[in-house]
Amino acid sequence: MWGPVHSADAAGRNHDSYVIQYEASNRVHIDGKPVRLRVAVRSTQAERIGATTRSGQVLGYGCCQLFPTDPVKARRQIELQLWVKQPWQATR
Repeated sequence: MWGPVHSADAAGRNHDSYVIQYEASNRVHIDGKPVRLRVAVRSTQAERIGATTRSGQVLGYGCCQLFPTDPVKARRQIELQLWVKQPWQATR
C-alpha cells in the first residue's frame, strides 16, 4: 500500500500499538452502498512505521485485512489494515 499520512497516533485500549492512516477520497461499495475507506498501517513499535510524524507518504508491504469483518458493522466505514511486524515492511 502507498499513500499520504493524515494522522499518526498511539492506538488500542491501552495505547500499546501505533497507527498511521489516511482516509481514501473514493468510497468503496458494499451491497451497492458507498462506504468510507480508511487505510491504516499499524504496529506495536512506533519506530517501525514512523508513528511520530503526521505528514509525508507511507509505503507498506504485506498481507492486509479488513476491519470490521462483520458486513453489518462495515456499512459506515471499513478499514484496510496492514500490521507491520518486521522493519522491512514499511518505510516513510
